[in-house]
Amino acid sequence: MEYWILKNLKDLVVSVKIGNSKVEPFGSILEQLSNTKFKVTDNKGNEGVCELVNKSTNDLDDNEMSLMGIVLHSSAFVYITSIV
Repeated sequence: MEYWILKNLKDLVVSVKIGNSKVEPFGSILEQLSNTKFKVTDNKGNEGVCELVNKSTNDLDDNEMSLMGIVLHSSAFVYITSIV
């Protein structure tokens, strides 16, 4: 199962703020660097390294990204803060 997750990380849609560029809600993961750091791109062609944080899209600071998930049992939305 781990292989499936790693293979499909690039399919996740993440909110990103690369450097001082505008926040983009449709970013993509290019590479996982650690549990919380990822090389990402936004839909404007910017690339950078961002930290995965527990924040909404509009609250992201420079070089931060967020990923929302859903808890099926309760239908609650949560921000994912680490991918092991």
